Amino acid sequence: KPYAKVLGYCHSTGCPVLLDYVMAHGDAAFAGFIFNSPFLDWGMAGRPLSKLVVMRLPELFFRLRLWTNDTELLGGGGASAWALQTWSQYRFDPACRPLYTVPVTIGFCRGINATHAELRRRSRAGEAITRKPFLVFTSMHDDVLEGDELAVAAHAIGPSRTLIQMCHARHDVFVSAEPSVVEQALASLRMWLVSQGFPPTKSSK
Repeated sequence: KPYAKVLGYCHSTGCPVLLDYVMAHGDAAFAGFIFNSPFLDWGMAGRPLSKLVVMRLPELFFRLRLWTNDTELLGGGGASAWALQTWSQYRFDPACRPLYTVPVTIGFCRGINATHAELRRRSRAGEAITRKPFLVFTSMHDDVLEGDELAVAAHAIGPSRTLIQMCHARHDVFVSAEPSVVEQALASLRMWLVSQGFPPTKSSK
C-alpha cells in the first residue's frame, strides 16, 4: 500500500547492495535508512595478507583471464556454525537464510570491492551518498566483521548519521544471543524513529 514514508533497511551484504542502488539512482524513494552491521569493510578478513587476496587478486586475475566471476575463492558446503547457532534460537526458514556455508566467488569480491572503492572515492571528494537521516548499528564483539571498522566506514554514507555501537551483539544485532541485547537494540531503534519523526501522527492514521 502507499506509505507516506519509506525507510530503507539492510543487513550486512545487503548494505553495499542498497548503497550501490542509491549511488546509481539517488535516494528520492527513501525518507531514511537503517543499516544493521553494514558490510563496508572486509573486517576479520582484513589482515594484510588476507586483504591482499580479497581486495587485489580477484580483479587482477580476472583481467588476466585466469579467473572468472564464477571462480570460487572460498568453497561452500557443509553446515555453517554461525547459521546453526542462530537457528537454535530463532527458527527461520532455511530457504530464506541458508544453514550451509555459501561459496565466496570472484564475482562477489569484485562487486563488493567496486562498491567499497566508490564509497571511499565519494568520501574523499566530500560527496554524500545521502543527506537523509540514517541509523547504523555495529557491535564491538561482532562475530563476523569488525564493528569498529564498520562504524568508521559508515561516515562515508552521509552527514545525517546516528551511530550506535553495541557491546555484545551478534553480527545481526536483532538476533543476538541475549534477549536483553535484542531489547536494547529495539529500544534504540524506536528512540531513533521517534527522534526523526517517522512514526505516524494521530492525524495521519
